[in-house]
Amino acid sequence: MVLSDGRVLVADADRDRVHVVSISPARFDADVLFEQGVEPGRSVEGTEGLAHVVLRGAGDVASIDINSGDIVERRHLCTDPRGIAFDAGTEQLFVACADGTLVTMPEHSDAGELERRFIEPDLRDIVIDGNKLLVSRLRSAEILEVPMTGAFVTGRRAPQASGSALPNVAWRMLEVEPGRVAMVHQLSTTEEVRLTAPDEGGGEDGDSGAPYGGDGFCEPAIVSPAVSTWDGSSSPTATRMSAPTPAVDLAISPDGLIAIAAAGARDGEADVHFSNEGDNNDGGDCFGFDAISTPGQPVALAYLPDGRLLVQSREPSALYVYSAEREHELTIELSGKTRFDTGHDLYHRITAASISCASCHPEATDDGHVWKFQDIGMRRTQSPEVGLEGSAPFHWDGDMDDFQTLSNEVYTHRMGGSKQSDARAAAFERWLFSTKRAPAGSEVDATMRADGEALFASYGCITCHAGSRLTNDQTVEFRGKRLQVPSLRRVALRPPFMHDGRTPDLRAAVLDMLDATRPGTDYSGSDVDAIVTYLRTL
Repeated sequence: MVLSDGRVLVADADRDRVHVVSISPARFDADVLFEQGVEPGRSVEGTEGLAHVVLRGAGDVASIDINSGDIVERRHLCTDPRGIAFDAGTEQLFVACADGTLVTMPEHSDAGELERRFIEPDLRDIVIDGNKLLVSRLRSAEILEVPMTGAFVTGRRAPQASGSALPNVAWRMLEVEPGRVAMVHQLSTTEEVRLTAPDEGGGEDGDSGAPYGGDGFCEPAIVSPAVSTWDGSSSPTATRMSAPTPAVDLAISPDGLIAIAAAGARDGEADVHFSNEGDNNDGGDCFGFDAISTPGQPVALAYLPDGRLLVQSREPSALYVYSAEREHELTIELSGKTRFDTGHDLYHRITAASISCASCHPEATDDGHVWKFQDIGMRRTQSPEVGLEGSAPFHWDGDMDDFQTLSNEVYTHRMGGSKQSDARAAAFERWLFSTKRAPAGSEVDATMRADGEALFASYGCITCHAGSRLTNDQTVEFRGKRLQVPSLRRVALRPPFMHDGRTPDLRAAVLDMLDATRPGTDYSGSDVDAIVTYLRTL
């Protein structure tokens, strides 16, 4: 984040640090170290030399003195806070939580919390737009228009579809200028996804080619990045970028140039891509945009007012400064502490198919997309964050006996990733199994939650959904198909539901399951509401 005085605040989620640095001359002004696992994330500048930083891993917001580096105060908000905005006129902070909670609070805690309201699950970023709030949702890439007070949505915006691709995964939404917002998101194909390559002839980064496509310069990947911008409530201007995914951040220069950061690019390949707003590349015209290759792993971007580009690298921990002509001017080393992890690297490393595991499983969750797989049919992306250890066999159909089978079939064969040694495969498995996150933890009516839990048991749901992972990990016959029983951990955050994404929200999913498992049972709407309330807390 570029501060009003020209300095830069850098949040390092992997090292649990926040840095405040000057660019000209280059120097450290403040360095804030938190306890392990707090994951500093989105930040916003407040008044009186304060910055407010979301601590995703701790569920807190920390207020930091940007001159001394002192933590002025720290407030707990929710299980998984994501976006934050500050209204200078009212001196209020707005924080969006993944469970759907939107918190309004004063900049200083002495006035207490002003309002806590449930909007919709899977909230991401937040921007103040006049007398309303714009709140993005991660999986659907929607923008919800929400009044400053009141728990209701007054409008919706969404990126446009592009040919046979639907928008999803809103990695980042930001304000470009008053009344104008931009979002970097993904476009995922609705066409049939191959599981075998047409010729199985092999590719340079895989032993049998990449059935998922995207391995040729003129062939689009099944997931590609795009940037959409909105002026007011008008239809968005869409820019489909010629870059691999995931594209985890964007910045727009003072003269309108778009830059996106492609995390996980292979060594020597471009990882920051540029385009002018409204340019497009649907993959069939072999047209490429400008790009540069940075020395590290870009995770965040920002433009200075003079047009210079800042690139934050995860590994090594550094801030790179590029001129308006994209020449590398300066490297500011932020921390000498390495966080390289082979498993993390494999998960995010872009393969021959121009995608990585994180393309469909952002932040070890899922993209909410329903894929049409060759010979299998419609399958909704599953989420690793529920805790995969001990849950084999994998995939909806239970057709992957163990992690080695999963890695060989999906990562190496379908995606065109390199074959891994036993040691690297073990590191991959270890990292992925460690991504389990805390329960969604929505604050709900305690009585209704207890009623819902009792009904969940009395209706027999615990026959399949019990234990710490809320699943028996069995493959069972369901509506004529052999399917794995899914975990219900953090289920409220993952619409649409069911193996084929047939139900758009949690209430519809409960009704669908009751109809399938207890046909003819007499149940009331209040019973369904209670079960939904219980599920929101898992």
